[in-house]
Amino acid sequence: RVVIWCASMLLLVGGTATLPAQIGTDAISPDIDRPELIQRRQSPTEAEDDAVTAGAYFAHARVLEQRNNRSGALRSYQRAWRYDSQNQLLLEDVVSLAYELQRPHVATRYALLAVERKPKDPILVRRLAIHLSKADQTERAAKLFTLALELSKDKGGPPNDLPTALLLLELGRLQYKNGDFIASATTLSRLRDALLDPAKSGLGEENAKTVLGTADQTWALLGESFLAAKRADDAAAAFQKADES
Repeated sequence: RVVIWCASMLLLVGGTATLPAQIGTDAISPDIDRPELIQRRQSPTEAEDDAVTAGAYFAHARVLEQRNNRSGALRSYQRAWRYDSQNQLLLEDVVSLAYELQRPHVATRYALLAVERKPKDPILVRRLAIHLSKADQTERAAKLFTLALELSKDKGGPPNDLPTALLLLELGRLQYKNGDFIASATTLSRLRDALLDPAKSGLGEENAKTVLGTADQTWALLGESFLAAKRADDAAAAFQKADES
């Protein structure tokens, strides 16, 4: 029918044409590249399906964020991560949004996953350690404070900046609370050296005052830690500083 219709149209417009004897692939000019046949591929693997699903949830989360639906966006980010659990950026998106929405339990859960898999941000690790400390998860908090020191490329010795000094104080306190007295005394002895001579250590007088806070209580903590580690002379000196304060 198509051939008859084409021939009729040519006659109506007064044209002359010679129709090929055979309509089909033989009628195509040899100078024209013939299209290759599309080969049927194998069915997508489970991993490929998961990647597509994760991408869809991620895109949906971005759209919801643009519409200011942050709760919905958080759920979509979480679902995206379930299908792509190796994606570190997804974990960071979940943590950031959960903190904004004041959902600390969600933020903590995913932040721990992020830190355990690929720790790289000492500020994030320290923030999470503080949160765990407040939640009385002291052993996990102590591990993260130790990790934060490592990520900050701590070289040991007395701290010469406020963040490191505060980190040592909190780490030593947690180690003491966890019953790890030797580690606590070692950590706090570094802090003590900086507090006794803040100018020499580079910490500075003002920073030393900030670290000490309620000075008698801070020195008493150092004394208790040294005493538990059977460092009697260090304990006596720290208790003397507490009395002076």
